[in-house]
This record gives sequence, C-alpha cells and structure tokens, in this order.
Amino acid sequence: MLYTVIDVETNGLSTQFSEVLEVGYIQINKKREVIRKGEIYFYRPEWTIRNAAFEVHGLTEEFLNEKCPDEETFCSNLVKLYTLMYKGIIIGKNSDKFDIPVITNFLRRYAKGVPSIVIMATLDLQTLYAPKYREYYKAMYGEVTRKSGKLEELVCMTGLLQEDIKKQFSLEMGEVQGQVKAHGALYDAYMTLLLLNYAVEHYGLDI
Repeated sequence: MLYTVIDVETNGLSTQFSEVLEVGYIQINKKREVIRKGEIYFYRPEWTIRNAAFEVHGLTEEFLNEKCPDEETFCSNLVKLYTLMYKGIIIGKNSDKFDIPVITNFLRRYAKGVPSIVIMATLDLQTLYAPKYREYYKAMYGEVTRKSGKLEELVCMTGLLQEDIKKQFSLEMGEVQGQVKAHGALYDAYMTLLLLNYAVEHYGLDI
C-alpha cells in the first residue's frame, strides 16, 4: 500500500479558481518509510502571482517560469500530478477542504479530456489535531480558541523545533528545488509526515 502526503501552494484561497503553483509530495509505505518524494511546479505567462499569496509562499513568477518554462513542461507536469492523485490514498493537513479540491478543480480546468480524478481514500490530519491544538492553546494561554492551528504550530505542539526539523529535513530529503521553510510545499509535506508519525506513535492512529 502506498500513501501520498501532499501540500500545495497556490495563487489564491479559492478552491474552485486558484491556480496550483507548487505541489510537494512524499510517498510512504505502510511502515511510513519514504519511497519517493518530489516537487511539481506550474506556471503560465498569463498568470499573475497575487501579492497576498507571494507574502505567504514567496514564489516569484521568475522562479516558476524557470521551473515550468513552456507548454510542454506544463502538460508533462499535469500528467505527473494526475498520476500522483489518481486512485491515491492522500494524507494532508486541511487537505480535504483545501488541497484536494484545489488540485481537483485545477486538473479539471487544464487536463481536459482525461477522466475525473478518483481518490481511493483521504486522511486529513487537521481533523485529529484541531481539538488537541485547542486544548494546548487553552493550557498555554488561558484562552479559548476556535482555530485549528497552523501546520508549524501543530508541529511545535509535538515538541519539535524548526531548527531541528530543517536539519532532519535536509538529511532525509536531500537537495530540493523549493524553500526549506514553512510554505515551501515539500517542506510542509515533510512537516505533515512528522505529524502523521507522531499521531501513530502517540495517539494510536492506524493507517
């Protein structure tokens, strides 16, 4: 059984109309051993990277144009993304409400003529971690919050520090194209994998 941990960076927050700019993925087996990992980039000259989106992920049009310089590369990357998702078991953080709908609608717009994406199963770790984050927040700050916690906040809640995560990421993932920080898609996928591992080891999650 192969599981795919994903994260996506986009040019907006609309699940229906946002363009996918960067996808980070880590595929693991039942033992949570990394089988393969990678980054997929998309760009078209008519796209404009919104300032609000750039402030989050730092992806520039120049960088994206370098990674996806022409229609041939764009189409090839669409095939990679479609293959990654099709009949997959997808794991993410807020992936059921954002990442998966964004990718599904993106492929529907651009990968015309191919069958609709069929996903075998999903595991959205936000469902598990949100109530635990709220308990943690109340214990830490003495206040009630309805927030679910950002990815880096959830990882911090497990006791892991960003400096240590970056070192571990470099050792396990090797050289990457994207940014080694929060909102780099592969880095965020890696933090999601750490949350998965913690949930299996401490909360009894079974995959």
